[in-house]
Amino acid sequence: MFYLIPFLLGSVIGIFTLILSLIFKRLGKLTNANIVTYIGILIGGGILWYSLEIVRGFEGAMIGLIGVFAILECIAIRIYLASTKKGGGSIAK
Repeated sequence: MFYLIPFLLGSVIGIFTLILSLIFKRLGKLTNANIVTYIGILIGGGILWYSLEIVRGFEGAMIGLIGVFAILECIAIRIYLASTKKGGGSIAK
C-alpha cells in the first residue's frame, strides 16, 4: 500500500503530461510536446525537493516517491515521443 498511492498520484501527473504531449504532437508542434515533458520532469523534481527539504520522515518518503514516479513516467513519455514516426526528434542524435 505504501507504493501504490504514490504510484497512482505520480501516474496522474504522467497521464496529464501524456495527454498534453499528444495534443501538441497532433497539432504539429513537436517542440511544444517536448517542452511539456520537460516541465513534467521539473514538477517531479520540485516534488522530490519538497519532500527532502520541507517534509521529513515517512510522509516525506511517500511524497518523494510521488516525485520519483512522476519523473520516471515523464522520461518514458519523452522516449515514446522520440521513438514514434512523427516523433519529437531523436534522443540519440
